[in-house]
Amino acid sequence: SSGINAEYGAARMYSVYIGDEVPEWFTSAETLVRKAVTVGRQLMKPGAAAKDVDKAMRDIISQYPYPHKQSERSGYSIGIGFYTDWSNSQFFIHPSSEGVFQENMTIHLIPWIQLPGKGAIGFSDTVLVT
Repeated sequence: SSGINAEYGAARMYSVYIGDEVPEWFTSAETLVRKAVTVGRQLMKPGAAAKDVDKAMRDIISQYPYPHKQSERSGYSIGIGFYTDWSNSQFFIHPSSEGVFQENMTIHLIPWIQLPGKGAIGFSDTVLVT
């Protein structure tokens, strides 16, 4: 889901499982991805390196015990002119990013897990860096 007000965008990603009983592979992924979002949000402070925030989130998700692939980026800048591909190339959070967080940046924080044959599990938040 997302929202736009006066051309400023905010995005959110939530995964759901439809079925009678939620499997452990889903609940364990949900727990780790939500923890990664929380840690990423805590580390996104002015002066913090984007690649360090990315690494902290990847370290959490790497604990997932089933075959998976992590998304190539853990977040990106968002705001005015919310692009249809849900990414703004001004600032990416990924392993080789040279970016540094600055006060008042708005970031869509979106670590997620891709599961072969099952889909993807992700939970995100749009965060103002303070």
